[in-house]
Amino acid sequence: MQSLDYFMQAGKEILDELDIKYAPKITYEMKNFSVWGRCRKLSNTEYHIQINTKLLHDDVTEQAILNTVVHELLHTCKDCMRHTGEWKRLANIVNKECTDLNIKRCTSSDEKGVVLEHNRLSYKYAFICPDCGETFKRKRKPKYSASCYKCLCGSKNLKLITL
Repeated sequence: MQSLDYFMQAGKEILDELDIKYAPKITYEMKNFSVWGRCRKLSNTEYHIQINTKLLHDDVTEQAILNTVVHELLHTCKDCMRHTGEWKRLANIVNKECTDLNIKRCTSSDEKGVVLEHNRLSYKYAFICPDCGETFKRKRKPKYSASCYKCLCGSKNLKLITL
């Protein structure tokens, strides 16, 4: 198991080098939960970050861990609790200056290089967008018809198929 202390320090050093001001008081912990990381604002100057324990396994790359840590540290910057506006601007700065990092709103387990137990289940359904070819796999049958869903390209012409 890799050290969260090491990665929190490395993430802060990256932001320091870029002169990005994060909160002065940040507590953090490892937690086994359904997201890669979470940042909670406790006061104007105090934040608490949780990082998924699965990220700290030895088979996960340092880049994957740092992406999540820096992502969460950026939430502690002024006006950065959402993934828009200032947070997005700062993430773009990090991505431009640190080409080995890829800070974005969300990432899949495949991008992180983490095999999750629920990812081992087989997919039974998929939405296919005839306009752009994008496929969205689902483990359970969707509650609504395909016409209620929208592709990232904006199309509402999705087709539901059984795999």
